[in-house]
Amino acid sequence: MKLIIDKNALSQNQDQLKKFISASRHNYAILTDGLLEESLKDKGTKAAHISRDLSVLSRVPSQVLILKSPISAIKLRGSKKEMARKLIDVDKTKTFSLFYKDITLSNLNDKYSSHFSFMQYSSINTRRYLETKISFLQEDQKKLIDSFTENELLDIRKGLVFTNDIIQKFTNSVYDMAFSLNKQQSTSTETIKLKDLPQTFNFRLAVCQQAYSLVHLQNGTLADVGSERLLHDLYDMFYIVYASYYDGILSQDKKLNGLFKLVNLLIRCANRELSPHKTTCFICPTN
Repeated sequence: MKLIIDKNALSQNQDQLKKFISASRHNYAILTDGLLEESLKDKGTKAAHISRDLSVLSRVPSQVLILKSPISAIKLRGSKKEMARKLIDVDKTKTFSLFYKDITLSNLNDKYSSHFSFMQYSSINTRRYLETKISFLQEDQKKLIDSFTENELLDIRKGLVFTNDIIQKFTNSVYDMAFSLNKQQSTSTETIKLKDLPQTFNFRLAVCQQAYSLVHLQNGTLADVGSERLLHDLYDMFYIVYASYYDGILSQDKKLNGLFKLVNLLIRCANRELSPHKTTCFICPTN
């Protein structure tokens, strides 16, 4: 089993992480750039704190996988199985033990080595990338709202139930967003076939962002949410997008786990694995 590890599981609920890792040598803990950046943001540049968070995984480096950044992930193509393989950053994964050793030495020597500095640089780039997506997230929610009738918006806000018509409009919005994202970020004349689109990182990001937008309609619009709160939630969204290629997320965050379940259902629906006309409703996770 391969699970994305969120910040909570890494630093505050290590018993859960220990149990997962020790249950089988075929269980893998997957780390993202966003996870490291969150640790750096919350704990400054104190290597001792990050060293403590990674201490459990440092004992089983063969069960640790480190993923490529979102900036690299959006360029990848392939089936779900191929994407899961391509998303792994082989170099960072191989040097995880050195990375941990460098953090420990940094704590002792009060300076940072090349491995730690490289990881730090990569994670800061990820933060900058996420910061650029905040305004787009708010704008895309407005477009999604405009596609619904007043009665549909009322259903979403009061009942936490998504009807077939709402899901169909959601799916259309996701495809439009995914095509737009791929076109904006493409550096070639590549044309993505419709059947291949659901496996792309941008498609799954579009599903996650739109699902998040629907959830927030219960309490208002994203225009009312502060930028730091949105940035924090974007980190959670990227955990979910990465996890959609693997076996899930290791987290005790009920909101995060609920959104992950919803996104997985919506991915299947948008990929025509579940027909909206055969699906009675989707229950949205509460805040």
